[in-house]
Amino acid sequence: MDTNKGIVNFGISTNWNVITGGPSSGKTTIVNQLKKLGFSSTPEAARVLIDIGINNGLTIQEIRRDEEQFNQSILCIQMAMENILVPDHVCFHDRGTPDSLAYIRLSGGDESIARKFAMKRKYNKIFLLELLPFEKDYARTEDSDKAKQIEQMIYETYEELNYEVILVPVSTIEERMDFILDSLGINNLINESN
Repeated sequence: MDTNKGIVNFGISTNWNVITGGPSSGKTTIVNQLKKLGFSSTPEAARVLIDIGINNGLTIQEIRRDEEQFNQSILCIQMAMENILVPDHVCFHDRGTPDSLAYIRLSGGDESIARKFAMKRKYNKIFLLELLPFEKDYARTEDSDKAKQIEQMIYETYEELNYEVILVPVSTIEERMDFILDSLGINNLINESN
């Protein structure tokens, strides 16, 4: 019997919140809206990597040619963004390091670095946005079935790390924002200051 199952020893506790979900769930839209309200945020590391590649003349296929290298590069970008943040400041992440772990698992890659980094810091809250009707864009190579598979793997990965995953239902941007801010107990503070 594995007596360590379910026991997770994190390094530093943070006041960082993760907005996650499968492709086309509205994560980036929500994080951008939170940023407009004045909250600190980090962009999705995969989009940062893809944008750098495109700006250097690469196609999405060239950028993602080696899926394991692609996922490890995303993890490195996520780690770099988190390493410069102050743990006790409120911040919203467009995905967290356990997302990288989930993607690495799906591609059959080496999980060791992602798992180690996922244990360095404990996020405050995890908000998983339920999938919206699937829309392709310049950075997405997945289809709707793959998006559902990714969503499930992300959910399972956060749960395995003993996070309570808060499901954010499909709704308007405003209602999703209210749901997240209410869950954090800060929506009233914003409304009172307006």
